[in-house]
Amino acid sequence: MRHVNPARFVNRLFYAVAIVCVLFSSTVLVSQPKPVYAQGVDVKVSTLDQPLTDSSADSSKPGVFGKHNPANGATGVDTTVTLKWGSGTKAESYQYCIDKSNNNACNGSWINTGTNRTVKLTGLTHNKTYYWEVRAINSAGKTYADDKTWWSFTTNIPLPGAFGKSSPANKATGLSIYTTLTWTASSQADSYEYCIDKTNDNSCGSWISMGTALKAKPTNLSHGKTYYWAVRAVNGAGKTYADGNTWWSFKTKKP
Repeated sequence: MRHVNPARFVNRLFYAVAIVCVLFSSTVLVSQPKPVYAQGVDVKVSTLDQPLTDSSADSSKPGVFGKHNPANGATGVDTTVTLKWGSGTKAESYQYCIDKSNNNACNGSWINTGTNRTVKLTGLTHNKTYYWEVRAINSAGKTYADDKTWWSFTTNIPLPGAFGKSSPANKATGLSIYTTLTWTASSQADSYEYCIDKTNDNSCGSWISMGTALKAKPTNLSHGKTYYWAVRAVNGAGKTYADGNTWWSFKTKKP
């Protein structure tokens, strides 16, 4: 029987095992099948497999903000008015809408104001209610003022329209002490007041209301006396004086 060196046998055995392990590993790597998916199946790739992106870029919408002027529900607003609102953080521009319909929607069009937070409106209609809203805009989207709550305001009523005195004619003489004063109608007038005076100073100590009447019959006139008179139309917006506040005069006849 041939004598076998134990040390040499162990070395050869170790060497053989190492070769087998290397060959097995190579076979597994080469023959590993690729995953197969059924046709039409939407396979989502893990975000871990996606390329890294720069997460430092700010993509949030503009911050909350509110409208300032005119106050919500304001009345008696002039037909020329400036809308004002606050600042929305990260806003790149603003748009506003003004509407006559109370439906929380812009029936007209949104108007860009750039970065301006005020806009002057002119030529509004008297005694009309308007509804308005503002939105802040950037590349991420839009933020509406006051959580998309539309505000309203109502414009003032106009002053009474121009009008004039009718009779007696200016500087008329020889009139009766029972003379009747008359004047034309003023648009938008709620009432009329007149004043008759003995002093030619274009002022009045006491105006007398005639309601909606277009005439007045002064009492206690004297014969042979000169009187000065004026009329004004009145409404909630103020007063308009007849003939541009030019006082007229007449003189009663002598007895």
